Amino acid sequence: MRVIQKTLVYVIGLAPEVASEEKLKSVDYFGQYGILTKVVVNTNNVYNATRGGPSYSAYITLTLT
Repeated sequence: MRVIQKTLVYVIGLAPEVASEEKLKSVDYFGQYGILTKVVVNTNNVYNATRGGPSYSAYITLTLT
């Protein structure tokens, strides 16, 4: 995970079962840190497809509470 701006986070290494807007917005994941105003999951580029299984990335914009 990399914080690009105070309210923008870039996350890599997301498992396929987690790489959805609904899952990432839930309180089990990033919803616990504030109100997520935008979630963009990149499923076009698959990382680590040959080592350890596929993983994805996402940009998450949030409002801090």
